[in-house]
Amino acid sequence: MKPLERIQGLPEKTRKIILWAVLAIVAIILLYFLLINLQTKLKNFKSENFQKELNIPELEMPELNLPPIINEK
Repeated sequence: MKPLERIQGLPEKTRKIILWAVLAIVAIILLYFLLINLQTKLKNFKSENFQKELNIPELEMPELNLPPIINEK
């Protein structure tokens, strides 16, 4: 008997348990590879050149010549 036919012959509750177990295993494997990739990228990250590489323009704050606030009580 083929594996899929064996699974199809099982009760619905058992099939759902198998489905969620397989999904959990696949999710753990993908998360593992994601964390390994993230760790590698963080090791190679150079923060001192990051802002220069983005070419973000510097914003200057305009001068505001406002009169002082006077509290009258």
